[in-house]
Amino acid sequence: MKVEPGTQILSCARPDCPQIAKDPVRPTLLRVIPDVGGKFKVSWIRFTPNCSGANCVWYKVSLGEEQYIPQNVTQEWLDPLPLEHNPCSVPNCVVVDQAQQTVHLMHGGIDIFRTWMSSGLPGYGIDFKEYQIDRKFETKRMVSPFVKRGIKGFYDLSGIPWNMGLPDTLVYLHGVYWHAGFGTPQSHGCVGLTDYDAKFLYDRTNIGTVVLVGNNFG
Repeated sequence: MKVEPGTQILSCARPDCPQIAKDPVRPTLLRVIPDVGGKFKVSWIRFTPNCSGANCVWYKVSLGEEQYIPQNVTQEWLDPLPLEHNPCSVPNCVVVDQAQQTVHLMHGGIDIFRTWMSSGLPGYGIDFKEYQIDRKFETKRMVSPFVKRGIKGFYDLSGIPWNMGLPDTLVYLHGVYWHAGFGTPQSHGCVGLTDYDAKFLYDRTNIGTVVLVGNNFG
């Protein structure tokens, strides 16, 4: 398959794919791959030097960390279908479809970018309406606001990348480094994206950008 940075891949294309990437030439370069069978976006492609065979091409799947997956255990994972109409009240907006677990970037009323997300688990939904991004942070620490340390559901995560906040909520669109379950609900309400996708949206949104949250816009 032809893979370029931005291509979405499904790791573990076969049941015996390895959980740890190994490179005998550069053993310190490759790290443990989280959530084997998860979905990733390629941010860079590397070739093992002095190598021949199927294990020589590696896909970098994190913008910040050195996490790679060997090409021979991946398969392409198709992007969501584009929206045929703009459901927002303005030509330029972000559409969050919780039913389809997708995020779309509309520009001039046209769906120019779409990807899979992980939204809130049952009980962690947000109101379906239009919001306007009111805060942005390149990195942010998030601590569970209602669950105390030591109790199930508590979290304390630092270095969360590319955060875009929705007003009057604790909800952000942001990058995720602790799972790869995009396409299924995973969060306590936030919209989780790959590092690649979160930065793509972060670079193309501003304070005031409209974010429409709802179901089944396709």
